[in-house]
This record gives sequence, structure tokens and C-alpha cells, in this order.
Amino acid sequence: MTRSVLVPLLRLAHLPFAGAFLKPGDFPLSSNRSRAAARAMLLRRTERLGRTEVILGCSARERSIPHATEWQEDAKGRTMARVVSIPQGMTLEQGLRALGGYSERELTQAAQLSPEPLDMCAMLMLRR
Repeated sequence: MTRSVLVPLLRLAHLPFAGAFLKPGDFPLSSNRSRAAARAMLLRRTERLGRTEVILGCSARERSIPHATEWQEDAKGRTMARVVSIPQGMTLEQGLRALGGYSERELTQAAQLSPEPLDMCAMLMLRR
């Protein structure tokens, strides 16, 4: 004697698949899930962009710790850029380490790129 078992069918619209992402509009307006989806969407978009940093040596009197402007997206939406000021006398690696957000590999490359302390006239460009 064979027993039949009922298996509820799932709607294909609710099955996640590779490359599919939830959008803020998939959730109620102003809900936590809607905001989380919006943040994830923005993060995916900005991670695809190239990043360029212009590093400037500045007077130690003007600024005693490294400073970076906010990331700005270019008009064509292809890259993000910002300006980083590192006080005179600090190495590139020390300045980037103080700013935070760099991997050890990036810091090692910075130390090799510019091992000497920066002076006020220093101007470097990093692409990440």
C-alpha cells in the first residue's frame, strides 16, 4: 500500500537565485529591511567603482594627524576619489595606517612606494 504525501509547492517568485538582490521596494516603506536593502544596494554600487586617492604632504603646523575628505563620485559614475593630507615628517605608511581602512598588503606597498617621510611639497596618487 502506497501512501501519498502532499508537498506544498513554492512560488518561483520567492525563490532566491544567483545574482538576485532584494530591492528597497520589496519591503514596506521606512522598514528596517527596506533600509538594509538600500544600504546593501549602495554598497554593491560603490564597491564596483575604482578608487583614487590624491595624497598631499601638509605642514605639521596646519594638521598634526592625517585627514581625508569624503569619497566623491565622478560625474560619469566610474570612480570615487578623495584627497588625503598627511603631515610633514610622517611616512606614507604611517599616515595611511593612522587613517585606517587599508589592508596590510596596501600598507606594505605604501611603505615600499614611499619609504621616506613626506615633505610639504609631496603629492602622490594611489589607485585602489
